[in-house]
Amino acid sequence: MKLVIEGLGFTFGKAYGYQEYLFNLLDYFYEHRSNIMYDSIIIVCDSCEVGHFEKYSDKFEIVGFDFDSYLGRFVAASSISSRLSLSENDLILFPGNFSSLKKHCKQIVVVHDLLYLRKAYFAKTFYNFLFRLQRYIYIPRSLELANSIVSISEFTKQDILTHFKTKAEKINVIYNYFDFDKYKNGDDTFSLDYPYYLSICSSAYHKNTITLLKAFNESSSKTNNHLVIIGSIDNRSNKYYNQLVPEIKNRVHFMKRISNHLLAELYINATAYISASLFEGLGMPVVEAMYFNIPVLLSDIPPHREVSLNCGYYFEPSSYRKLAEFMSHPKDLIVNKDVRERIIEQYSGSNTSNKYIDLINAM
Repeated sequence: MKLVIEGLGFTFGKAYGYQEYLFNLLDYFYEHRSNIMYDSIIIVCDSCEVGHFEKYSDKFEIVGFDFDSYLGRFVAASSISSRLSLSENDLILFPGNFSSLKKHCKQIVVVHDLLYLRKAYFAKTFYNFLFRLQRYIYIPRSLELANSIVSISEFTKQDILTHFKTKAEKINVIYNYFDFDKYKNGDDTFSLDYPYYLSICSSAYHKNTITLLKAFNESSSKTNNHLVIIGSIDNRSNKYYNQLVPEIKNRVHFMKRISNHLLAELYINATAYISASLFEGLGMPVVEAMYFNIPVLLSDIPPHREVSLNCGYYFEPSSYRKLAEFMSHPKDLIVNKDVRERIIEQYSGSNTSNKYIDLINAM
């Protein structure tokens, strides 16, 4: 029997959270290959990305598919069964929110989030229209065709059950595996000569960075803390940032493409980690921040409560004043003594990726 892992949607350096998830999963499968009860394991990816999967080639077969458009990718996904001569007893793991529109063998689909259903969180652009349209077509069909569904959080599972006629017993909640050892490598030395709050975000509207900036502006006169943002911000937040007075603006710092070791140093030395997000499927940086024993200030949404084990400080995402209040009193922010151990256990390999292996073998 063949196990196929579909990685056609992977592009190196794009969608960093998904990249981390995929490689952490593949690393675990590679390390525990003897426990996977399939004769062969095949990774299918874009021909341009084959090099990023070569490290698995002594145990897995790597097959590159050629396609030159977004639509071509989905045509390629639908041709996997025929091109690899799969039988009805073979299995395809689709780790990126949806599968093909056709079914020729067993399928597992991993759903990370249903953000596309929240129209208000998207700017009115043609790209976003196509993005949401594609998911409106593919995700319901993928859920219907799947023999089994993996959701990366209890919140995502409940979201699926709320919006689709899917049986609860078909859905398996499996958290993402976190490779905390990646932070132990490297010999860089790095430090900032000022206290700071840390946030990791993208330019997506739902990251709600404007609330973070407003709260920092409100609290800045009460502390000497700076704000370090890893990533970028949306247009609305950028307009607000550009209107800040120079004294405040100069205390906001942007960073991109830093090493894991430098990121670890930023976590370790931060006063607290902050996410004002309106929506998440899980929230990987929150887990990482809690691993490094720093307080987390989080918008009060169900995924944040779940991922932080209810051990954070919470504020309404539409109200920057409560966040500003937390930021104004950094000495009052504390961390539960046992939270690091609980995080390590919750997101360990045996509690996450090994459950994928159990599910795959059960098929």
